[in-house]
Amino acid sequence: MLKVENLVVRYGAVVALQGVDLHVDTGEAVSIVGPNGAGKTSLLSTIAGLVKASEGSVTLDGTQLGKTGHAVARSGVSLVPEGRQILAPLTVRQNLEMGGYCRPKAEVKDRIAHMCEIFPVLGDRIDKPGGLLSGGEQQMLAIARGLMAQPRVMMLDEPSMGLAPVIVDHILEALRTVVGQGMTLLLAEQNVSLALDVTDRAYVLVGGQIVASGASDEVGTDLLERYLA
Repeated sequence: MLKVENLVVRYGAVVALQGVDLHVDTGEAVSIVGPNGAGKTSLLSTIAGLVKASEGSVTLDGTQLGKTGHAVARSGVSLVPEGRQILAPLTVRQNLEMGGYCRPKAEVKDRIAHMCEIFPVLGDRIDKPGGLLSGGEQQMLAIARGLMAQPRVMMLDEPSMGLAPVIVDHILEALRTVVGQGMTLLLAEQNVSLALDVTDRAYVLVGGQIVASGASDEVGTDLLERYLA
């Protein structure tokens, strides 16, 4: 479904991505693991249309994705960014409504109800400002906001960052639920065990290059060794 070919991203003289190739099939969950500075955020941001590629292509079902964030979102690719970036003054409900802006208005109420089934705490906080939620609750809100658009591909950037282990377990269970419902998922994570637990395949990104890839349940040890190296 999603295909990245020979992707190169430069920030001035700094090369963030060097000839990255990867693909995500329909209904598949794929992870990108690597240390800080490996290029994970640059990769997802480029796919999402937030960063301009210097070379290469990103296609969805063989069609080149748009060059702007809103065009990519309307194509069916949703990004839950690093740091959550919720709209703090708006309520939980309003944040979710913003996530569903490209859906027919008649669907939005039902989508919000569905998000509250996946993340019950959001239902309890539905009229609270997003900025008053805990870090874990904000991450749940960010994921739910991304799901509101019913994307064809969901991308998450470091969803476990800065969260307590018990909260990470809640996030992991929610991701399993989403994947179990057939969502196509691309997950960027430093937490290797979490990433391999919830995905079918994994890529290791180091220094802007893919250095290893394979099925999560077969190459976990090799991926971990390369990651630590």
